Amino acid sequence: MENKPTFENGLKRLDEIVQRLSSEDVSLNESFKLYEEGVKLVDYCTRLLTEFEGKVKKLSGDSESGFNVEPFE
Repeated sequence: MENKPTFENGLKRLDEIVQRLSSEDVSLNESFKLYEEGVKLVDYCTRLLTEFEGKVKKLSGDSESGFNVEPFE
């Protein structure tokens, strides 16, 4: 994953991986490689979401009353 995908591209690739793994003509070796790629993408997308959540929390505060940290929905 040298050329870091966007969050949306990561989700699209995950969907492709799930579709491929669901097919009956995928070999055990290919399944394992796809699974490894999928795990890395899930980790990457989760880190992006955590980073975005932190940025949203920072942006939701103001200088007078401080930051309001509310659950991100």
